[in-house]
Amino acid sequence: MADGGRYQRCEKNESEDGGRRTHWFEDKAGLCLELGGRRDGVAAADSVDDLPMSPKVITRDIVATLENSRHLGLKLAAHAWFLGLFQAEFKAFVGDGSSWIWTIFDKHFRAFKFIAVLDIIHAVTYAFAAAMAGRTEAEGTVIYHQWVSWLWSGEVSQRSLAGDCGFGETTVRTGASHC
Repeated sequence: MADGGRYQRCEKNESEDGGRRTHWFEDKAGLCLELGGRRDGVAAADSVDDLPMSPKVITRDIVATLENSRHLGLKLAAHAWFLGLFQAEFKAFVGDGSSWIWTIFDKHFRAFKFIAVLDIIHAVTYAFAAAMAGRTEAEGTVIYHQWVSWLWSGEVSQRSLAGDCGFGETTVRTGASHC
């Protein structure tokens, strides 16, 4: 899983070296998570408080940087390799719709048969914003409900949302690959 977050490192229009530049920066982080459990749907629970279908967390490591996404991709892939995650039977890479995240997936994880998983919260949020853009609340709500049902059911082709949004076919990438 990879994501970024914005933060202020210095006062507006001040820089650490005295020059003028933005005070907003973005950190980039990746989570390497190894989960255990049985394939028959029975959890590897440590206690009776664990949910019946929850997998047990075996390892949880975070890799983060203030550098660009290319550096995060290299560090994340190296750390996942070190932890043995590339040799796992089932592998997933979770991200939102940011293109830099899916570039990391394409460069470092796709060839090793990681499955791309779109963070559903981001997808639903983006679908809502797009459905409401330039429409009345009543019109947007109908479209939003249709799009969310497609997202939730996995019935989203590369063109379905893009065509409904009025974008070109390469603007929105969805379905089995990623958005």
